[in-house]
Amino acid sequence: MMKMHSYMAHNGLLSSIYNRLQKEKATLEHYLDSQPGGREAALREAKARQETLEAIESAAPEVSIPSSRASTPRIAVTGDESIAVLDEKLSGLSGNNNNGNNNGSSGLRARRPSRKRSSLPAKDNLPAPAKDIPKGTSLEPSHGISPHEPTGPAQLVWSSDPRIAILARNIDAMQDELRSNGELGLVWPETVSYRNFIEFMFFPTLVYQLEYPRTTTRRPLYILEKVLATFGTFSLIYTVTEHYIMPYTPKPGDSLIHSFVQLAIPMMTNFLL
Repeated sequence: MMKMHSYMAHNGLLSSIYNRLQKEKATLEHYLDSQPGGREAALREAKARQETLEAIESAAPEVSIPSSRASTPRIAVTGDESIAVLDEKLSGLSGNNNNGNNNGSSGLRARRPSRKRSSLPAKDNLPAPAKDIPKGTSLEPSHGISPHEPTGPAQLVWSSDPRIAILARNIDAMQDELRSNGELGLVWPETVSYRNFIEFMFFPTLVYQLEYPRTTTRRPLYILEKVLATFGTFSLIYTVTEHYIMPYTPKPGDSLIHSFVQLAIPMMTNFLL
C-alpha cells in the first residue's frame, strides 16, 4: 500500500508539471505566431542579442580583489636547539619582513590578488523562471556529483521580448523537473510503463523515483541472502498467525480484555516483521 501511494503521488506530481509544460509551450507558440516573422525571426533576434551580451561580457575589465592577509611562515624548532639559536631565527625573520618586499627569494610573500569580471551581462539578463513551478525530480536523491544539474538555456530565453523570454525560461525549468537525476536521464512520461512499475514493486524501497542507481555486476550471494531473508520473514509471519493469532480470534461471549492480552504480543510481532 505504501509503495502504491508513493508511485501514484510522485507520478501525479510529475503529471501536473507535464500538463503545465504543454500549456506553456502552446502559449509560446501562439504568441510567436502572432509576431512578425514568427518563430524564425524570434530565434534570430535572440541569437543576435546573446552574441551581443557575450561580447560585452568578454570585453568587460577585470576587477582585482586584494588578498585579506599574507600567509605567515613557520619556524621549525627542534628540542635540542638552544634559546640563542631560536633568537637568531626570530631576528632573521624580522629582517626578512622589512626587506621582503624588495627581495622575492626570502621573507613573506603576499598572495596574488584574485581577479573577476566586474559584471556578467550575458547571465544577468536571463529572466528567472516563475516561482510557482512545482518541484518534481529535483526532490529525488541525486546519484551523481551534483544534484539535478539543469540543462543549458534554450535560445529563446535571450529574447528581448520579456514574455517570450519568461515562457522559454519556464519551459526549460519544467523540462528539468521531468528529467531524472541518474546517468540515463530518463524523462517523464517515458517511465510510465508496466516494466517500470513491476521493477519498482520488486525494488527494496518504499520511495518511488524515475531512476535508481545500478551496479554493473551481480552478487549471487547477496541475492541469495535477500531471497532467503524474504521467504524466512514470510514464513515466520505465517507461523505466528497460524499458531498464535487464529486460534485466539475473539468469539461471541469472550472477554475483550482476555482477547487483548492473548493477541497483543503476536499482533505486535507481525507488525514489526
